[in-house]
Amino acid sequence: MAISILRPRAAVFLNGKLYAAPHWLCRKLLISRDPKVAYARDIPELERAVEEHGASSKIAGLRDGSDSVAALYFDRVGKDAPTCVSNEFDPQALEDVSTVVSHCGKSGCEPDRIAEIVAFAKGHVAAYHGFSEELSLVRKIASDEQFRIGVIPLGKSNRRGLYVDGFGLRTGCDSKTEEFMGQFARFICEPRTMQTVLLSEDIGPNGVPRYPIAATQDIYSKPAMLRERYHRRICELIRDGYAYPSLEYHSLRSRLDRLPRPLAA
Repeated sequence: MAISILRPRAAVFLNGKLYAAPHWLCRKLLISRDPKVAYARDIPELERAVEEHGASSKIAGLRDGSDSVAALYFDRVGKDAPTCVSNEFDPQALEDVSTVVSHCGKSGCEPDRIAEIVAFAKGHVAAYHGFSEELSLVRKIASDEQFRIGVIPLGKSNRRGLYVDGFGLRTGCDSKTEEFMGQFARFICEPRTMQTVLLSEDIGPNGVPRYPIAATQDIYSKPAMLRERYHRRICELIRDGYAYPSLEYHSLRSRLDRLPRPLAA
C-alpha cells in the first residue's frame, strides 16, 4: 500500500519506531466565493480583498486560541526553521500571525464553528477559514454556488503543514485484536474505500462529496477523483505538505497558552 504523496510518515514515528498507520490528513484552508480573497498572495492583499466586501468584510473561523495560532505560526516560519523548536518565539512571525488573527479574524458573528460555517454559506461573511472537510456542509447549504479555495498567505514557503490521523494499537492487545485491526486499517486505506467515502458513493449520485484529505497515494490519480474540482484543488494545495511535528507542536501550543489574549491589541 502506498502511504502518501504528502509524506506524513514523520508524524507516526517516535524514536525511530512506527506507532500508527496514517489514514486521514487535515489542513485548514481559506474558502471564499471571491477569487481575490482565496488567492491573495500576502496579508495586505488579503485584507484589501476582504474589505471590498463592505458589511460582510470578515473572515469567519479564525481564532486566537493556541491550537489555531500554533498551526499559523508553523506555516509562517516553515518546517525547518529552528524557531519552531527553540524556547524563543520568532518575533516577526508572531507579529504576522497576530495581524492575521486581529485584523482578518474579526468575524465577531457567531459563538461556534457550525454557526460560522452557516454564516459563510449564507453569504454573511466574505470567507471561511476551516478544515477541508467542512466544505461539505457549506456545499449542502449553498449547493448552487461556486467556491474558491486557498490558504492564509503566511510566509514564503509553499510547503503546508498537515495534521495526521493514524490508527494505533493500545498496549497489551491480544494477537486476534491486532490482526483484526490490521485488516481494518488496510481496508480503510484502500483507494477503492477512500473513493467511496470521499465521493459519497455510499449515498448515491446526489450525495455531496466529503472533503477530508486521504493519506494514501493512489486515490488522487483516479479518474473520478480528478473530475471532482474541489478534491483536485485541495490536492494541489497540499501536495508538498509536511506533518506538523507532534512533540514540537504541543510544546509550542503550551507556550502560546501563556501569552495574553488577544495576541495583538
